[in-house]
Amino acid sequence: MSPLSTREGTGRVGLPLAPARILRLSTSNTTGKDTVAMETMLGRRSQQPHAADSRWLYNFLARVPIFANLPATEIVSVASKMRERVFRKGEVIFHKGDAGQVMYIIRSGQVRIFMVTEEEQEVSVAILSAGDFFGEFALLDDKPRSASAICMERTLALTLHRDDFLAHLREHPDLAIGIMSLLTARLRQANEQIENLTFLDVYGRVAKKLLDLAETHGVRTPTGIAINLRLTQRDLASLVGTTRESVNRVLSAYQNRGVIELEHQHVTILKPTELRKRIY
Repeated sequence: MSPLSTREGTGRVGLPLAPARILRLSTSNTTGKDTVAMETMLGRRSQQPHAADSRWLYNFLARVPIFANLPATEIVSVASKMRERVFRKGEVIFHKGDAGQVMYIIRSGQVRIFMVTEEEQEVSVAILSAGDFFGEFALLDDKPRSASAICMERTLALTLHRDDFLAHLREHPDLAIGIMSLLTARLRQANEQIENLTFLDVYGRVAKKLLDLAETHGVRTPTGIAINLRLTQRDLASLVGTTRESVNRVLSAYQNRGVIELEHQHVTILKPTELRKRIY
């Protein structure tokens, strides 16, 4: 099996939800009064010609961390303000420095968040897929974008405008708890990235990133943990702050030792314990 290709790849698509499960989840955490209110709101929303399927949308948003702890009626209220957009593979959603007024939640597809150094080298901050969200800082500080976002494949995204978000926050302050948790998680991730770049060599950084991706996008298989993303060597290099050539060398070494398996821009971790040894 060959190392990851250097061609641009595509990522996983969104995970469809069975209708029966949508109905069950959409009412399982509500009181009778909330359920009636929610069904009424869903009924109204379903009449809007450009609205996404309301029941699916509720179930989907209930799994997004920033909304997960909200009562059902509040989630439906937020959903009523959202619109869906479609982006082509390779399309830039926004550039660093652009005015930011909208948050995006990926319904299907794959998006790379990145910055460009003074040497014009791209450094990826994250690769996101279905259920992930980005651009949320624009909802809070009304400042220019702090990074750029580009689609790695055709992507469907739900959007929430800053004015709608703030109006909802004033009426439902419980949403602030989700925001604080989000900001804390983002800060921890940033600190961890700095620590990795400072203390780990390239073998350790690649090992750490593969384990992180396995945790967020991993699927267990008979042979190991498959990372459910398509990654080029260039993508992985930009995530760990090194060159494509260095990533090629590291991946080949790990594959030759039977630690990972590489096929068609996919990585399967066969021996996670061996990767952890490179970190600790």
